[in-house]
Amino acid sequence: MKLEESVGGLSSLIAIFLLLSTAAVIFRFVARHRQKNIFGLDDYMVIPAWLCFVGISIAAIYGMTQKLIAFPLPSDPQVAAGMMEPFYKIYWAANMLSIIGVGCIRLSALFFYRRVFLTPKRWEPFGIVTMAGVVIVIVWIIGFVVFQVLACGIHVEWLFDIVKDPSCKIVQSLEGFVYSSFILDVLVLALPIPKIWSLHLMTSRKVGVSLVFLLAATGTAASLARLVINVRQLGSSETAVGPDVFLLNTQLYYYLVLEAGLCLVAVNLPSLRYFFLDLTPDHVLQSVRSFLSLSDSPSRLSTSKNRYDSGRSGPMSSLSTVDTLVDRPTERDNWEKDGKRPC
Repeated sequence: MKLEESVGGLSSLIAIFLLLSTAAVIFRFVARHRQKNIFGLDDYMVIPAWLCFVGISIAAIYGMTQKLIAFPLPSDPQVAAGMMEPFYKIYWAANMLSIIGVGCIRLSALFFYRRVFLTPKRWEPFGIVTMAGVVIVIVWIIGFVVFQVLACGIHVEWLFDIVKDPSCKIVQSLEGFVYSSFILDVLVLALPIPKIWSLHLMTSRKVGVSLVFLLAATGTAASLARLVINVRQLGSSETAVGPDVFLLNTQLYYYLVLEAGLCLVAVNLPSLRYFFLDLTPDHVLQSVRSFLSLSDSPSRLSTSKNRYDSGRSGPMSSLSTVDTLVDRPTERDNWEKDGKRPC
């Protein structure tokens, strides 16, 4: 049995991402509190996203306890027929939660871009583009939620029948979801890069900030993997009703969890850089010197503290969670610019 079809594989994936996503969400709010920054829509959007991921995980755990997920379809036709309806309900609920959860993650990313990059003139080009992105994502969420509910028209009960009515558009709904989800992920991921490279920063700083934002590419990679698996499985005649329908759909569930979990963790990473601002060679050297009771420069200690605790205001203040005071040269920058280093 493949890893993505096994109880152990799915359970391990759920456990890992429940732990990582919960920690990421908690530390995001801790970082905001310590920086004395107000909580914004980008922060609040990760809460429903996390709740949706918890719901997806609970549905998977329930399905495994009932032998509906990560177990082969029973050979007895009567037993199998009785298990199909609850199986379809679990998978339908997971897809619904995935739509809402992943959509909220994208909204969190877009609102974070607006928090970081916008000046008081909110209707500059970048502001218009990000607001258009917010509208598109909201319409995308509502559209696919409605599509999921009305895939069989007004006959909602047909969604869970063993033999689907030809008028049902369930497969088309899933295909449209995975294709559009990947496209939106790519667009949201690429959106801040041109803005970063238009800032008046050293090239090394631009690269550093870009890489922090591109950490979300891990979520996009998971979205691509889910797209490939869904297209392959939905294009197979066995995906409808066949001897391995439980295991085939367990693979789809596995990549659904992978996408939701990775995206949820990735969207919080830029905000968590606050905890690593002092992990620089200078700071480590200062710590070693302090431990050995050697003398150290008070000015450098003061510089490190100011960089860590700064609470500047302005449209770029939130970038202190992404890159250390990107719009103000540090002492090290001055050394590099002048070509000399103080003794």
